[in-house]
Order: sequence, then structure tokens, then C-alpha cells
Amino acid sequence: MIPTGPLANPTSLFIPCRESPVMALEEQGRVLATLVRSIDARRILDLGTFTGYSSIAMALAAADDAKVTCCEPQRRYANDARDWWAKAGVSAKMEMHEKDAVDLLKEMLANGEAASVDFVFVDVSQRERYQEIHELLIQLMRVGGTIVYYDTLWSA
Repeated sequence: MIPTGPLANPTSLFIPCRESPVMALEEQGRVLATLVRSIDARRILDLGTFTGYSSIAMALAAADDAKVTCCEPQRRYANDARDWWAKAGVSAKMEMHEKDAVDLLKEMLANGEAASVDFVFVDVSQRERYQEIHELLIQLMRVGGTIVYYDTLWSA
């Protein structure tokens, strides 16, 4: 299911924050939802969750038993995402980690979670870390899994 009503409009998720006007657009949410649904992703990572729009789109598209593990190091935005998850009715599928994405991925590997992830959306604010994140994600991905990187062709 794709977000509808106020959740369909990404500007409704834009909690006033002048320091970061970048966020996933409705079309991006639809693409993520389509990809998640097409591979029947059950184990999903959202690295750089911000206010939660992309994670909501993926959670709504995923099966009832899916889990969306989110990573947002800034407490303010992590709390905003939690609020939006509740409004969208997807909180049961979500797990928030308020830490650096690289640290989370290393912890997952240390916990024996290699080859367990179906789908990843990467939108961390430090684009120069994409290579380091990619090297860790390759170890976490199951065969046939998908990684989507935001903002790799043009700057936001």
C-alpha cells in the first residue's frame, strides 16, 4: 500500500527545519514501495531515515511480517519519524537506531546477520561515506537483494 491522504504528500512530513530541505519525494516513495513489493522484501534497512517518509512507504508496501530497521543519528529526526510511523500505523514493523550507519552495520555483522537483508535504502547525509557503507552492506545482503542509493548522480 502506498501512503495516502496527508502521508502521500511529502511536504506534510516536512517538519519545519530550515537546515535540511532535502527529503524523499512522493515519486521516490512509490519507487521504493514498488521495489520492496517486487522482491517481497521482509528485512529492510533505511539508512538516513530523517522524518520517516521513505521508511513509511517501504513498510506499507512490505508484508505484515516484514521489519524495517531504520538508522537516524539525530534524535530530533528519529523522534519525528517515530511520530509519523504511529500516524501511518506502521510502528509495529519499525525499529529505530539513533546512531551512525556504519556503526549499525558493523554491529549487525558482529551479531551474525550476514546475508540476511533483502532491501536497503541509503540516504545518509555524508555522501562521501557511501563507499564504506557499501562494503559493509555487501556482506549483509542476501543473494538477490537490492540496494538503492539516494543522490548519486546529482547533488540534492
